Amino acid sequence: MTLGHATECPDRTGIVGKDGDRSHPKACVVLRRCLCDFIDAMRKKQLPISPIAAAVRAEATCQQSDIAIRLRGKLRWDSNAERFINDEQANRLWSGPIRGSWSYAI
Repeated sequence: MTLGHATECPDRTGIVGKDGDRSHPKACVVLRRCLCDFIDAMRKKQLPISPIAAAVRAEATCQQSDIAIRLRGKLRWDSNAERFINDEQANRLWSGPIRGSWSYAI
């Protein structure tokens, strides 16, 4: 399976470049294994090794940090409402346009 500039390893050890080069930084090993595990789980209609909720929370934290940096200030977050508290400018950045639906054919 082709994933952008890389190809899934048949031995599930990670991702290799188009030229077959396996000399990637060690920090990328975990990402490659998680990606292979995620694709394999989707094919088998099973849960991946890492829960998707954890990935969503981690990504949300990165986005919240980016918004705080752009606005050059501290922000308060309401995790229940999933909105910034008393900051409409931050909330506008948080809830940008949503892309259309997508699917992954197995």
